[in-house]
Amino acid sequence: MKEVYLKPIVSLILILCIILASINVYAYSISVKLSSDSKKLEPGKVYTITAEITNIDAGDGIDTMMGKINYDTEIFERAVEDFDITNGWNPTFDEESNIFVLDRGRKVSKPSKFLTIKLKARDNIEKDSTVISLEDLEASGGSVKKGGTGDIEINGTNLSMVKPAEEPEPTPEPTPEPTPEPTPEPTPEPTPEPTPEPTTEPTPEPTPEPTPEPTPEPTPEPTPEPTPEPTPEPTTEPTPEPTTEPTPEPTPEPTTEPTKKETKEETKQEVKEEKKDTAQGVLPYAGENENIYLLFAMTFFAISGIISYIRFRNL
Repeated sequence: MKEVYLKPIVSLILILCIILASINVYAYSISVKLSSDSKKLEPGKVYTITAEITNIDAGDGIDTMMGKINYDTEIFERAVEDFDITNGWNPTFDEESNIFVLDRGRKVSKPSKFLTIKLKARDNIEKDSTVISLEDLEASGGSVKKGGTGDIEINGTNLSMVKPAEEPEPTPEPTPEPTPEPTPEPTPEPTPEPTPEPTTEPTPEPTPEPTPEPTPEPTPEPTPEPTPEPTPEPTTEPTPEPTTEPTPEPTPEPTTEPTKKETKEETKQEVKEEKKDTAQGVLPYAGENENIYLLFAMTFFAISGIISYIRFRNL
């Protein structure tokens, strides 16, 4: 009998334990979301991605979280190697698997931010949109045996970003052409009516009177011209040549010999006077003086005396 009652009791205890265990697991819930400072996908821009707890029901709270962040590496690259410490959550990140682990010294039981990451968009973006997501999220408030929450599974979340559509370049409005003003037609001038010409009767031409013939004047007889008388030619008597008497040679006086410079200057002066007389049509030494030959002879003897004196001095 004892064995018959013992089996049902053990079965009931196991069922109760399973029920109680399931109640502890599903009694805790946490909700998270992702946000960004901009959802427009622009080349070269740096974005700050933030993850936060929006709702938490986990007893005394949680102090550990882990998960995986996914983003397109053809569009984004890490702007900062390490994650920022957000509200005391210390991050550890594995670049190969993109798995992060966060731990905190104190438990959190209220909504707050727990993760911050900075991503930079590449310069050449060929895609029009992308999605950043958090997956495989778990949180824990400690061991169940120690009064903690145990592991709490959290639903994933994502953030969509779209490349803004290129604005079409505004089509320039055509410049309206000015409408040409109509050319005014010229006002027709009134045609003047022809004035009738007055009819004039022909005037009778006057009859020419006979012109009287001129009376011929008497022709004057030619007056005989007087015969000119012959003019007697003037007789020119020959001018008697002056007789030159021989003058005695002058005794050489101790006079100073003229310098070559003075002789040259006198010769130049005489040449100038000769040229001047020649230009005026007068021959040298030609004038009205009758004793020209006497003057010429005296000059000749004076020059001869000077030459004799020079030779005498040289001896």
